[in-house]
Amino acid sequence: MSEKTKEIIKLEDDGFSKGLAIGNEFENMMKWSEMFAETKYYQTMTAQGGKFAILAIFAVARDLDIPYTSALNGGVYIVQGRVQLSSQMMNLMIRRKGHSIKKKIGNDEVCHLIGIRCDNGDSMESIFTMEMATKAGLTKNPVWKTHPARMLFNRALSNLAKDLFADCIGNALVEGEMESIDVTPEEPEPLSSEAMRFITDMNLMDLSSKASLFVDAICKNSGESRQEIISRSSKEPEKFKKNLEKFIEKTQPTEEKD
Repeated sequence: MSEKTKEIIKLEDDGFSKGLAIGNEFENMMKWSEMFAETKYYQTMTAQGGKFAILAIFAVARDLDIPYTSALNGGVYIVQGRVQLSSQMMNLMIRRKGHSIKKKIGNDEVCHLIGIRCDNGDSMESIFTMEMATKAGLTKNPVWKTHPARMLFNRALSNLAKDLFADCIGNALVEGEMESIDVTPEEPEPLSSEAMRFITDMNLMDLSSKASLFVDAICKNSGESRQEIISRSSKEPEKFKKNLEKFIEKTQPTEEKD
């Protein structure tokens, strides 16, 4: 086998050359995502991101060669269509390739990292200071006062990864980079007990149920999240039921033709 052929195979095998999953692989991903979606542990995720939220996480994990459960359980987040990695996951993805990240300075005022590639020896430094964070308006978030060293590390790591280890992280950002920076990504408000009962009564855990499809239709038309619609509808369940009946009547003829 020629060196050129080996190089072509290598390129085809890397995580960023993958096409979308098809056939049995896609069916397995879909089945697993549906099973996870039916558990209460990921109810908030599907309420906020829709019935395919977990499948989207799995697709990202597949592209970046991250174990599906590691991605699902805090390693990967999708915010406004952009992928965010926890700092631990980003660190892991770089180090598992054999590259080195050294912390030269790490305190509440400055983080200074040095990255060294194992394949070609390229190195780069990344510095992020509290002054830089203040100038960028990041310190308005209280977490910068409670965990300054961690926040500085996250930003220094992200800058280093994008500049030196882009082949490891793709186009992902570090957690919170698109929104308010936090040690953990911002979570939506938990569903009330009233909303939880509504989910059970209306069988909304079944993402293929008429009620769930009705919620998805409202999401599409209003731009609201499932959680917002469920929370509001749980306060007026009778109104929701009447509108659901109209939705079923309207969609039934189309289904019968199919």
